Amino acid sequence: MGEDINPDINVDNSIESTESSKRTRVVTQTKYPLPDSRTDFDPHHLKIISAYASFSLNGSKELKYSDFSQASLGFNSQYISGNNKYLENIGLIISTGGGKYKPTQDCIDFNNSIKWKKIEGAKEILKKRMAETWFWEETQALLEVKKICIKEELIQHLGHVAEADPEKHNRSLRVLIDYLLYVSLVNLTEETGEIKLSNDNGQTELSIIKQPATSDQTANIAQPLTKEVVEEKSIKKEIVQETIIKPEISLKNQVNVNIYIELKISPETSKDDIKGKIEALVEALNALK
Repeated sequence: MGEDINPDINVDNSIESTESSKRTRVVTQTKYPLPDSRTDFDPHHLKIISAYASFSLNGSKELKYSDFSQASLGFNSQYISGNNKYLENIGLIISTGGGKYKPTQDCIDFNNSIKWKKIEGAKEILKKRMAETWFWEETQALLEVKKICIKEELIQHLGHVAEADPEKHNRSLRVLIDYLLYVSLVNLTEETGEIKLSNDNGQTELSIIKQPATSDQTANIAQPLTKEVVEEKSIKKEIVQETIIKPEISLKNQVNVNIYIELKISPETSKDDIKGKIEALVEALNALK
């Protein structure tokens, strides 16, 4: 059914050689693998990605392009081989050698989401892969500077970076942009052809309102060390020291205080002795107020 075509080169239609009857092909090497110029993102790429997961039984078997039938795909199976290097480059399939490939887990998860009509989930999976591609990096860098550009300008920019041919690879470069549009990394205005970053909505600036300081807050603000301040601090320090040396004990807020008083009175104790001890006790109690 034909040989496995390397998609990082562009193949012209075969032309007849004037020196021999053999058919020759003219190829154009590109810096990065590009999608096959005969295919579109929808339906070709969406079907190819899902087909790799389904036909391999979720990665349990290796596949080559001849394992895909035109009847099941709806298009020529050579479109598979023409996109293999590109799909490998963006992390959806991996080469196992001998022209065979297996789907990555992202490819399998994408297909499962599509089967269960979880379209937004499928887009998020593919978006993760797109975020690591060279063409998203270039697109993001361009739009962060220009904010908005015409689609044709972006195609020219990506083509220049990929060292592609302006005529042969124009359709391939459009597919790259379709990938970015599908996962909503960029937005396109159809009427004007303008493209911008989908998250380019401007940064919301948070206004910081300064409230007047309260008296408590003002007290915590550092003050210059004037003579008056130093003297005031010294006086407070002395009061604290005096309080520590001569503490005043108050029973005002105390409860359940037990006081034990020992007053020994014997027959020999005179009235004056008893009176003196009672007065001493009263004086001691007064000192506790």
